[in-house]
Amino acid sequence: MKKILVFCFAFLLAVPSFADLFDLGGFTTKTKAQADQEFERLGDLLSQTLNSGLGDAMNIGFVKGGVEMVVVPFKKEGVLSNAPVSVLPMPYLYGGVSLFGITPFARVMPLVFLKQNGKTPMFIGGGLGYEIDFTPLFTLMPSATYHTILNFDDLKVSSMAFHLQARVNLLLVTAFANAGYSINKYKTEINLLDATKFEYSKNMLHASIGAKVLFLYAELGILPSVSYTVGVSIGF
Repeated sequence: MKKILVFCFAFLLAVPSFADLFDLGGFTTKTKAQADQEFERLGDLLSQTLNSGLGDAMNIGFVKGGVEMVVVPFKKEGVLSNAPVSVLPMPYLYGGVSLFGITPFARVMPLVFLKQNGKTPMFIGGGLGYEIDFTPLFTLMPSATYHTILNFDDLKVSSMAFHLQARVNLLLVTAFANAGYSINKYKTEINLLDATKFEYSKNMLHASIGAKVLFLYAELGILPSVSYTVGVSIGF
């Protein structure tokens, strides 16, 4: 936990320097295959960021709201080669309700490091799940989620995913494991060497484990790579 908190503090200090996280300018002289190879690291990074930190958002109770920080380390390769740091911090707010096991929830993630023309791009998304309580101690919850991006001209993003959460409900502690599959699509207005617009898509597997103690929450992403999430939430 201490390591994660140190990560988050360092990344928050680095947020103002994220003006140039990635560069797609060189794609005008590349073939589709070359551009795909250059873009792959960024696509993987965004996909993991959008599908991390779902552990507490999928465990609503009756009504819940929270704030979390997802942190994803990455290698400076391809279009991320000139990124000023090697981690992506993603703060987000979420909330939801649960009635008769049906659980809709929403997420808002401002991309403060990609501010353009006075506007802050943000991922917005939501999910719908259904809780299956086999016993008071054990719950399964399948859910579907969708995320897109607003106020960002350089890149259009859509991510649809299907997740399954298994959790153990103790008195003060909730432990959980998540598994998921995402379908991710990216579009730009950049022309490649053959004058076609660059588009990219990739499907990915996701997995994470985590726990919540009282109102404090932590999650460790395992697939497709390591990620960290910490947060707080209040529910009823």
